[in-house]
Amino acid sequence: MDPLDLFVAAMLAGLSFLLILQMAVAYRRAGNVRLLLLGTAFGLFFVEGLLLVVAQAGLISLPAIAMSRELMLLNLLIVLLFYAGTVKR
Repeated sequence: MDPLDLFVAAMLAGLSFLLILQMAVAYRRAGNVRLLLLGTAFGLFFVEGLLLVVAQAGLISLPAIAMSRELMLLNLLIVLLFYAGTVKR
């Protein structure tokens, strides 16, 4: 268990959860179905992040859940860019 991998997985899950909340609020205001689809995509990123956190923490040992550090960082970058694009200043 590498602490950096655990941190990256936790950041992925946390930012994805914040984006889910933001999309839920936006959908409630606008009622646009596209926002609901975006929220679902962020939900899938959140589930992926949770599975990675659980796997990195050593709570379960399923090889199918393991992901390389590079792919985790790529996913985190994708979520960070989504977050930067949707956050109001």
